[in-house]
Amino acid sequence: MMLRVWKWYQNCLATHPVKTQVISSGFIWGFGDIAAQTVTKATAKRHHLETHKQGLVKVAYLSSQQLLVHQNMECESLIVVLYFKMLDKDKELKINWRRVATTSLFGLAFVGPVGHFWSVFLFVI
Repeated sequence: MMLRVWKWYQNCLATHPVKTQVISSGFIWGFGDIAAQTVTKATAKRHHLETHKQGLVKVAYLSSQQLLVHQNMECESLIVVLYFKMLDKDKELKINWRRVATTSLFGLAFVGPVGHFWSVFLFVI
């Protein structure tokens, strides 16, 4: 299957090199932006958890002392669970499709054609 797709792509490059590279560039830039948004969201959430967990546990433990009579470990575990529940509302990834479209258009309109003609220029030199 993949070999057939690769041969089809090579045939398209041979018959319509500029059009194929422009479309490929737009697709790759759009897919790359979706991947970048996914990685950024996951990294930001992890960083937020690491930097704010300790302060949140201390504040929540101090404010919950009056309500809960637990040992320190049990209360911290409870607060961490509550913190994760608070993060659940942000759990789903929301792709910024306008940004993906802009990035894809940049790949289509600039990177694809310029990359093609630049490589042709370098080959001629």
